[in-house]
Amino acid sequence: MTGNWWLGDLGSAIEVGASAQSTTQWFSQETLIRQPAKARYDWYMLAVGLAAEVHKADWKEKLLEEGHCPAYKVVAAVQEVQTQSLLDLLQTVLHRLEV
Repeated sequence: MTGNWWLGDLGSAIEVGASAQSTTQWFSQETLIRQPAKARYDWYMLAVGLAAEVHKADWKEKLLEEGHCPAYKVVAAVQEVQTQSLLDLLQTVLHRLEV
């Protein structure tokens, strides 16, 4: 086992490079429909999902801007995490994204 794992949205998982036909728009930085799929999109959406979970009470204020989650807001939300193990996980995800 290499320690790598894969994240996919069951029901709409597609191959890298294929045209995205569906996505949760607010989880992304930009509109992804009809764009070539990239693995980093899944990593980004994982980071957004974890950040939203950590900030349940005010996730919309922390993450959303014009219907999407820009990277600077995701990074800021991650920097507020106090639990070291979760912070380490989130930083690993952001590192894979090169954010």
